[in-house]
Amino acid sequence: LNKESDEDGAGDFQIGLLIIVLLEIIICITFLLGTILNTVLVILFFRRRGFRTLSNRFVLNLAMANLFSLLLLTPLSLLDQTASSIMEEASFCLMLTLVATLVSAVILLSTLL
Repeated sequence: LNKESDEDGAGDFQIGLLIIVLLEIIICITFLLGTILNTVLVILFFRRRGFRTLSNRFVLNLAMANLFSLLLLTPLSLLDQTASSIMEEASFCLMLTLVATLVSAVILLSTLL
């Protein structure tokens, strides 16, 4: 009976680990696509004079805010997820929450300006 419960526990752990790995791969793909596309948008804005309209400045502001949040929050989120799945004690949750709050405040204030 104990062997069956141990095998079920190992299977659940493997499924959980597989889900974590798949989520981290999806997050990495999203990070790369978001970084590339927002960087292209910022480069286009500065290279083409036709894009420098007042409404496009708002789009540029949103792209830069999105790039800023991607570059700060995604690595911290991956670090928190990886560390918490490997070690039970390690948690970067407080640091992630602090940085997420600061990034949200910066994005909100930059949008209001």
